[in-house]
Amino acid sequence: MSAPNRSLLSRVRERDTQLAFVQLLQTSPAFRDWVIGQLAPEIQQAEFLSVSHSVVDYFGETDIEIRLRDEAGGDHFILVECKIDASFLPDQIERYHKRGDKYCEKGFCEDFSVGLLAPEEYVSDTDSFDGVITFEQILQQLDGLSHDGSPFFSTLFKKASAKEAGTEKGSVIDRIDSHLQERIDEFSQLGEGEQVANLIDMDSTENRVRVYSNHPDHPDDIRYETRFYPDEGTLVCGIGVFSAPDELHGRVYDVLAEHFEQLDLEEAQTELSNRRLKSQGLVKKTIPVPADPDEITEIQVSEAATAVIELINHYHPEIVEEFR
Repeated sequence: MSAPNRSLLSRVRERDTQLAFVQLLQTSPAFRDWVIGQLAPEIQQAEFLSVSHSVVDYFGETDIEIRLRDEAGGDHFILVECKIDASFLPDQIERYHKRGDKYCEKGFCEDFSVGLLAPEEYVSDTDSFDGVITFEQILQQLDGLSHDGSPFFSTLFKKASAKEAGTEKGSVIDRIDSHLQERIDEFSQLGEGEQVANLIDMDSTENRVRVYSNHPDHPDDIRYETRFYPDEGTLVCGIGVFSAPDELHGRVYDVLAEHFEQLDLEEAQTELSNRRLKSQGLVKKTIPVPADPDEITEIQVSEAATAVIELINHYHPEIVEEFR
């Protein structure tokens, strides 16, 4: 019996493209010089100092941060936003510019640039950026690049381009998962940056994405999740108690009920339930969506991710306090 055919990559997320871009910058001088020429063409004879991924600092998170030194000895930062298919968040680009201004104010650098890394079909209005690099341009560079990893990186960026073009849109759960990964800095009640990344884990199946807390005082049986019900045409975002004794179920319900009125979610779509089904969400928001996942909009995906973030920000500190 012959072995089944396997693809090199099952799916590509935004973080994958970011890490691939960072690795190419770190390991290929030729690729690095080309990137600098695209995103900061005014820098002549730039000396590469460093590249960092997912930097959480002033005004949120920078996907990729490149640090250079120009021929006059001044430091220059390139702050790069990466997209595959997620929409820009409110003031997201403006926050990049504010972050650069703060770097200059603090004396970290003399100047900065803001760049965009995205598929060609994603790029429309580029006036807010100093430079743009598309995945298609990267593929052209990889064709002529002497780098052992070029075949792998080419496969990755081709797959990422196909995802945006619609030939591989990805499941609605993958899209919600990607939103949550990208918006890690919005879990503001859990900490900042790496603190949050260490405090929560995420996993997803075909119809569900779950967020788990690693906090020592947070019960493992409590889950925050979004589930897609195509037959009902809904996304349900909620908190539930799973495979736990009734005593814990009741104790958690009491905490959720005590703070339910202060929960900042649309009242008409949000409910509190004390049903004893262990897989039943106790607090949940229901978002009506098309049954066909390809017709679910980015606005609806963003709404689901926002609901999960709001639930965690609101209830996680209260649950930790209760079980401390």
